[in-house]
Amino acid sequence: MKRLLNIFLTVVLVAVCAFGLTACKTPDETGDKKEGVLIKKEKGIYVVYDYVDDGKLTDGVLDLGKVLEQKGITTQVKIKSGAFDGADNINKLIVPDTVVEIQEGAFRKMSNLYELHVPFIGLNAKADAQYEQTDATEGKAVDNETTIAHFFGTEVYDGGATLTNYFGTFYVPFTLSKVVVNATANVDYSVINTGDNGQVKVVKEGYAIPSRAFEGATTIQTVELVDNGNIKEIGEYAFYGCSALTKITIPTTVNKIYNNAFVDCKNLKEVSVLGSGVVLGENVFVGCGKMDKLNSQTQLTLDLGAFSAIGYKAFDFGRDKVEFNVLNKGTFNLNDILGQTKVKN
Repeated sequence: MKRLLNIFLTVVLVAVCAFGLTACKTPDETGDKKEGVLIKKEKGIYVVYDYVDDGKLTDGVLDLGKVLEQKGITTQVKIKSGAFDGADNINKLIVPDTVVEIQEGAFRKMSNLYELHVPFIGLNAKADAQYEQTDATEGKAVDNETTIAHFFGTEVYDGGATLTNYFGTFYVPFTLSKVVVNATANVDYSVINTGDNGQVKVVKEGYAIPSRAFEGATTIQTVELVDNGNIKEIGEYAFYGCSALTKITIPTTVNKIYNNAFVDCKNLKEVSVLGSGVVLGENVFVGCGKMDKLNSQTQLTLDLGAFSAIGYKAFDFGRDKVEFNVLNKGTFNLNDILGQTKVKN
């Protein structure tokens, strides 16, 4: 009888210990079945470390924000390198603003991805509108970490399109045609520089589309910058060479568009700048040979009313066989800002 009692107590103890260990584990570390979005906790922060097709994604749309909510995760999250490696059943991926870091190659080999929603471009929101614009700060994205190529990495694969930018050659899905940047108030970046005299200066607040963010992304036809009050700048060379881009709307809160931002967007036809007092840099639309409308519904019309300053040859499209009607000329020197672009008499 005593022997049986000891066996019973041992079984109970083992069961209690097993339950205790399970209760202490983070989401997706419990149970034997590991499918869907897999998450663990590292150094106090949740990390999306893998994705396993569980057959439940019948429409091809993965809303990571909803997944995190269902798991009771409302704090900051990181996405690990290779987390969605080869996830070819996902056509549309929505990344919420609770994600604060996306490591290199997190979305590599997603060969059927056609639409991507992200809170920022690159490693994190800590990125400069100009290359090395600010001093190094802890965790600031640099070089390729500020570009969309960062998401997809350098590994060649069937279904991968070559993306070449200032930092090298990368491979994105051939299918990727739409990117939505939803930089909410949670995606805030304030760079603090301390001078020699100890004075602290706030250089930038809000979010800037980084330098070279979409450079060389020749498959992307649509970029939607959500007008939620937090996107403040468009970085230099941000859309350089985006040859499939046909139109874009600049949110009301953008106050500066840096030099060369849309150079060689050869199929860009229509641009709407919703704000006012916008500073436009030099050579912004050079080589946009199909440019047709700027802040206007009328073809071959440029409305300059949204700008407080316009840089040299900002509208030198290279369309020497057509003439544009220019509205709200103000005091701008048209010869300087239009270059070879012709104006109707």
